[in-house]
Amino acid sequence: MIYLEICLGTACHLMGSEEIFSSIEKLPPSVREKITVRGMHCLNACDQGPNVRINGKVYHRMTPEKLIEVIEEIGGEADA
Repeated sequence: MIYLEICLGTACHLMGSEEIFSSIEKLPPSVREKITVRGMHCLNACDQGPNVRINGKVYHRMTPEKLIEVIEEIGGEADA
């Protein structure tokens, strides 16, 4: 299982956190079903946003492309 928390605070929102949410839909259904997504108010790194936390690890300056790459990598590790 992949636990994804996306910061929805003002700074991250302005830096594109909504696009990160939307990018999850581009993942294959077999990967999406392994993801639990939760919006967060703040991950306390506003100057480095958008920020996400995946399985407890915080990632800064996240982009939709980078998110897909990280999730596919983690998903592959979970299948191994």
